[in-house]
Amino acid sequence: MCLYLIKVRVQTSRQETSQELLYSQEVIQDLTNMVRELLIQFYKSTRFKPTRIIYYRGGVSEGQMKQGTSRPSHYQVLWDDNCFTADELQLLTYQLCHTYVRCTRSVSIPAPAYYARLVAFRARYHLVDKDHDSAEGSHVSGQSNGRDPQALAKAVQIHHDTQHTMYFA
Repeated sequence: MCLYLIKVRVQTSRQETSQELLYSQEVIQDLTNMVRELLIQFYKSTRFKPTRIIYYRGGVSEGQMKQGTSRPSHYQVLWDDNCFTADELQLLTYQLCHTYVRCTRSVSIPAPAYYARLVAFRARYHLVDKDHDSAEGSHVSGQSNGRDPQALAKAVQIHHDTQHTMYFA
């Protein structure tokens, strides 16, 4: 059985000049804590520590999300402590393209990256619902585009009963 657990955090946007875009790195806020929480969940459910961690970073455009493998994807290895050969990493990536539960054929990106995209879209919907929730009242000005960061974090928080399910699939 294949199970993907997720962690969601609201990422603040920042305005960058064209010069900054050339030399900047995109930082995923609170990544260390999210990974730590996922490793703890993994250990609790398996009683093993992972021997390898593979991290696929999204960033694909809408056009690349079409199902099928007729269009090749490009991957770049940023760091490899696993000492994979190019063929081993390519085979793993290819196999992960066949594990997506919504489709009976392969998809163009590895299932974990696809699921991460689904979770991000779902979290955005929760934030849109939060914007239209009359019980919350008006936004607090001066905070993250006029939004209260604590309220945003609460809006994307996953209910305890669904934390160990693939609700997003």
